[in-house]
Amino acid sequence: MNQKSEHLTNELLDAFNKNTLDNDTYLSVLSHISSCEECSSLYSNSFSQTDMICAPHYLKSSIMDHIHHSNEIVQIVQKQRTSINHQLFFYSLKIGFAMCGALLFLYSGLLSKNTNSYAKEIPIVKMNTIDDFNNKLYEFSNKLIMEENNYDQEKK
Repeated sequence: MNQKSEHLTNELLDAFNKNTLDNDTYLSVLSHISSCEECSSLYSNSFSQTDMICAPHYLKSSIMDHIHHSNEIVQIVQKQRTSINHQLFFYSLKIGFAMCGALLFLYSGLLSKNTNSYAKEIPIVKMNTIDDFNNKLYEFSNKLIMEENNYDQEKK
């Protein structure tokens, strides 16, 4: 920095732009640019148009396409909202019909035809079939035990 006027020189700004200053000088130039309006305007004018990065040629068309697609997206979101509302309506309709059907069965007496009457005859299981089953099971278990004993004796 120039000590007389305390403003930045063009050489110092060029060095600042090329990032060739040491850390202390860099910080002092940066703090001066932030506090002095004249130097900040000089700094902003120090950039040439060739130093700037040019935008790609497809950027404008891409932005315009996104703007046009945003209208389509809004329409899709509105369709989804109405679709969700329709789904909720049909779900509520199904539940309502199910409740009406349940109440119809409950009060029509179709399900409760014989619930208030006693059974006239309780079927009694014949004891001879149970005894036959027990005897067959006993004989089968004895055969298994005998075969196991015979197998153990053959191994010895």
